[in-house]
Amino acid sequence: MSAGNELRRRVLAAFKDLHKARLQVFRGDERALKAGRIEINQNFRKNKQVTDPKAIEELITVAVDSASILRKHVIQLEEIGDKKYRANITKDTYKIDNVQFQDVPEPELLKHKRRKSKRCSDSDSDKKP
Repeated sequence: MSAGNELRRRVLAAFKDLHKARLQVFRGDERALKAGRIEINQNFRKNKQVTDPKAIEELITVAVDSASILRKHVIQLEEIGDKKYRANITKDTYKIDNVQFQDVPEPELLKHKRRKSKRCSDSDSDKKP
Protein backbone atom coordinates (compact mmCIF):
# COMPACT_ATOMS: atom_id res chain seq x y z
CA MET A 1 0.00 0.00 0.00
CA SER A 2 1.44 3.39 -0.94
CA ALA A 3 1.99 6.16 1.61
CA GLY A 4 -0.80 8.24 0.06
CA ASN A 5 -3.30 5.40 0.34
CA GLU A 6 -2.22 4.74 3.93
CA LEU A 7 -2.80 8.40 4.87
CA ARG A 8 -6.18 8.36 3.14
CA ARG A 9 -7.15 5.22 5.06
CA ARG A 10 -6.12 6.85 8.36
CA VAL A 11 -8.03 10.06 7.55
CA LEU A 12 -11.18 8.08 6.81
CA ALA A 13 -10.72 6.00 9.97
CA ALA A 14 -10.37 9.19 12.07
CA PHE A 15 -13.47 10.65 10.37
CA LYS A 16 -15.46 7.49 11.12
CA ASP A 17 -14.18 7.34 14.71
CA LEU A 18 -15.24 10.95 15.35
CA HIS A 19 -18.74 10.18 14.10
CA LYS A 20 -18.93 7.05 16.26
CA ALA A 21 -17.87 9.10 19.29
CA ARG A 22 -20.53 11.70 18.44
CA LEU A 23 -23.21 8.99 18.22
CA GLN A 24 -22.10 7.44 21.50
CA VAL A 25 -21.85 10.64 23.53
CA PHE A 26 -24.96 12.44 22.23
CA ARG A 27 -27.26 9.42 21.89
CA GLY A 28 -30.90 10.53 21.84
CA ASP A 29 -30.10 14.26 21.54
CA GLU A 30 -31.03 15.05 17.94
CA ARG A 31 -29.93 18.67 18.14
CA ALA A 32 -26.45 17.81 19.46
CA LEU A 33 -26.10 14.92 17.00
CA LYS A 34 -26.92 17.18 14.06
CA ALA A 35 -24.63 19.99 15.26
CA GLY A 36 -21.79 17.51 15.82
CA ARG A 37 -22.22 15.99 12.35
CA ILE A 38 -22.17 19.43 10.73
CA GLU A 39 -19.06 20.50 12.69
CA ILE A 40 -17.12 17.32 11.91
CA ASN A 41 -18.03 17.39 8.23
CA GLN A 42 -17.19 21.11 7.87
CA ASN A 43 -13.76 20.66 9.46
CA PHE A 44 -12.88 17.71 7.24
CA ARG A 45 -14.10 19.57 4.12
CA LYS A 46 -12.13 22.67 5.13
CA ASN A 47 -8.93 20.62 5.23
CA LYS A 48 -9.69 18.54 2.13
CA GLN A 49 -7.12 20.41 0.01
CA VAL A 50 -4.21 19.78 2.43
CA THR A 51 -1.56 17.71 0.64
CA ASP A 52 1.48 17.96 2.91
CA PRO A 53 1.84 14.56 4.65
CA LYS A 54 3.16 16.18 7.84
CA ALA A 55 0.14 18.53 8.02
CA ILE A 56 -2.19 15.59 7.35
CA GLU A 57 -0.56 13.65 10.19
CA GLU A 58 -1.18 16.60 12.53
CA LEU A 59 -4.83 16.82 11.45
CA ILE A 60 -5.28 13.08 12.01
CA THR A 61 -3.84 13.50 15.51
CA VAL A 62 -6.28 16.33 16.22
CA ALA A 63 -9.21 14.20 15.03
CA VAL A 64 -8.16 11.15 17.08
CA ASP A 65 -7.60 13.30 20.18
CA SER A 66 -10.97 14.99 19.69
CA ALA A 67 -12.77 11.65 19.55
CA SER A 68 -10.97 10.58 22.72
CA ILE A 69 -11.88 13.79 24.51
CA LEU A 70 -15.52 13.40 23.48
CA ARG A 71 -15.67 9.87 24.83
CA LYS A 72 -13.78 10.54 28.06
CA HIS A 73 -14.76 14.04 29.12
CA VAL A 74 -18.20 14.87 27.72
CA ILE A 75 -21.19 13.74 29.77
CA GLN A 76 -24.73 13.96 28.50
CA LEU A 77 -27.30 15.04 31.09
CA GLU A 78 -30.88 13.90 30.69
CA GLU A 79 -33.74 15.68 32.44
CA ILE A 80 -35.78 13.12 34.38
CA GLY A 81 -37.95 15.41 36.44
CA ASP A 82 -38.37 18.92 37.78
CA LYS A 83 -34.78 20.15 38.24
CA LYS A 84 -33.55 16.54 38.31
CA TYR A 85 -31.04 15.19 35.84
CA ARG A 86 -29.35 11.88 35.14
CA ALA A 87 -25.76 11.80 33.93
CA ASN A 88 -25.37 9.29 31.10
CA ILE A 89 -21.92 7.95 31.88
CA THR A 90 -20.36 5.48 29.46
CA LYS A 91 -17.69 2.85 29.99
CA ASP A 92 -15.15 5.27 28.46
CA THR A 93 -16.00 8.24 30.70
CA TYR A 94 -13.00 9.34 32.77
CA LYS A 95 -13.86 9.05 36.44
CA ILE A 96 -11.89 10.07 39.51
CA ASP A 97 -12.36 9.18 43.15
CA ASN A 98 -14.97 11.32 44.80
CA VAL A 99 -13.53 13.22 47.76
CA GLN A 100 -16.05 14.40 50.30
CA PHE A 101 -16.28 18.18 50.62
CA GLN A 102 -15.10 19.53 53.95
CA ASP A 103 -16.40 22.95 54.86
CA VAL A 104 -13.58 24.68 56.72
CA PRO A 105 -14.30 28.02 58.43
CA GLU A 106 -12.40 30.98 56.97
CA PRO A 107 -10.38 31.69 60.16
CA GLU A 108 -9.08 28.11 60.02
CA LEU A 109 -8.02 28.57 56.41
CA LEU A 110 -6.26 31.86 57.14
CA LYS A 111 -4.42 30.38 60.11
CA HIS A 112 -2.12 28.40 57.81
CA LYS A 113 0.27 30.86 56.20
CA ARG A 114 2.33 30.06 53.17
CA ARG A 115 5.87 29.04 53.84
CA LYS A 116 8.65 30.91 52.17
CA SER A 117 10.35 28.84 49.56
CA LYS A 118 13.96 27.88 50.04
CA ARG A 119 14.87 29.88 46.95
CA CYS A 120 13.45 33.08 48.46
CA SER A 121 15.10 32.55 51.85
CA ASP A 122 18.49 31.86 50.19
CA SER A 123 18.36 35.02 48.15
CA ASP A 124 17.25 37.01 51.21
CA SER A 125 20.25 35.76 53.20
CA ASP A 126 22.57 36.81 50.36
CA LYS A 127 21.31 40.37 50.69
CA LYS A 128 21.94 40.61 54.45
CA PRO A 129 25.31 42.18 55.47
